[in-house]
Amino acid sequence: MILKEKEVAPPEAHVAAQGIQPKVSRRAFLRGDWNPSPEAPSDATAGLAVIGPACLALNRVVCRSCAEHCEPHAIHFRLAPGGIAVPLVRAERCDGCAACLAVCPVSAIVLQAPEDLNQEAA
Repeated sequence: MILKEKEVAPPEAHVAAQGIQPKVSRRAFLRGDWNPSPEAPSDATAGLAVIGPACLALNRVVCRSCAEHCEPHAIHFRLAPGGIAVPLVRAERCDGCAACLAVCPVSAIVLQAPEDLNQEAA
């Protein structure tokens, strides 16, 4: 008796066949902070990271924990005069995963909705 092997499609093909394109970081997936349904938006995409004046790096204390934990590399440090590294957020890369919030030792980072950022700039 000869058994035929069943063809099994890879998991990626099943997800693509349903039209689901999940965009989730590894940390968010492992924490369960994601929503695989394409209809319902995730809470993680509700805002962009904004670094406040309480930031240790802005107060001349060496701290780069937010950039180290940012998977999309949205937070980076740029050297300023005097050898001080200033944190900057690249809005086009920030996916609102909030990984930087938990690791900030002084809670200087908040997530703001893009609409709120536009109103402040005006």
